[in-house]
Amino acid sequence: MLHHPSPATSDRLTVLYDADCGFCQATARWLRRRDRAGRLDFLPLQEADAAPRPAIAAAAAAHDLRAALHVVDERSGVVHEGGQAMLAVLDVLPRWHTVARLAAAGPWRR
Repeated sequence: MLHHPSPATSDRLTVLYDADCGFCQATARWLRRRDRAGRLDFLPLQEADAAPRPAIAAAAAAHDLRAALHVVDERSGVVHEGGQAMLAVLDVLPRWHTVARLAAAGPWRR
């Protein structure tokens, strides 16, 4: 299980992933290895509704977390889902920032 809470989560993005899904676990591991700056926190979506962090609990109450990848910016309370969640994550990772910016500006964006 990839659960790496930190006291300074307010300036990090929290990736809510499905701990019962092998692909989701592999994706979380891939992201964790690339997060050299420590900007990502990982939390199984199965634990989100009981999280003591208000933004995470609110995201769990307001969104169907099993429907897509969700990323929570606890500073702003913004919840990204699906492709936008992945772009938010890539945007904070070194070497992937440019890819995220190009993808976000593309014609396929929602």
